[in-house]
Amino acid sequence: MGQYHLVANIDRREFLHPHKFGEGFKLMEFGTGRAVPLAMTILLSASNGRGGGDFRGEGAGRWAGDRIAIIGDYFEEGDVEGLTGRDMADLWSSTVEDDHGWTDISEMVRGMLHLSGEVEFYLNDQPGFGVNQFVPWLDRGHGRPEGVPCIEVR
Repeated sequence: MGQYHLVANIDRREFLHPHKFGEGFKLMEFGTGRAVPLAMTILLSASNGRGGGDFRGEGAGRWAGDRIAIIGDYFEEGDVEGLTGRDMADLWSSTVEDDHGWTDISEMVRGMLHLSGEVEFYLNDQPGFGVNQFVPWLDRGHGRPEGVPCIEVR
C-alpha cells in the first residue's frame, strides 16, 4: 500500500490533506502534483503582495516562519523534534474526527485559492476526494493570444 502523508504546521497544529486538493496521499503523488505544492508556497510566502506575479488573495504567509513537516502514517517517536508519538497519532486521528487538537485547513485554503481567481477547483461527489479538476490561472489562458487552447488538468 505505501505510506500516506499530511503536510503539518507544528506550531499552529494545522494540516493540509492532499486528497482534498485532488491529489494522491503518498509523498511522490502530491509532491510532484500541482495543488498541494501551490498551497504550501502561498502559505509559506513571507513577502507576498509587493510585485507582479504575487498571490492576489487572502491568507498568503499564514505559515511563514512556522515549523512545517510532512508526516507519514508510519511515523515513529523522534521523527519530528518537538512532537511526540501521541501528537502524531492525534494528527492522523484528526483526519477523521475533529476533537484531536489539529485542524484541517484544506477546504479553507482551497477556497482561498479559488476565490483569488488564481485557480479553479471543480468538486466531485466521491467520498474522500474533494476535487476532480484543478486548473491554475496559466492553464486557463490568461496572457495567451486568443484562440490558443488551455491545458486541462484531469
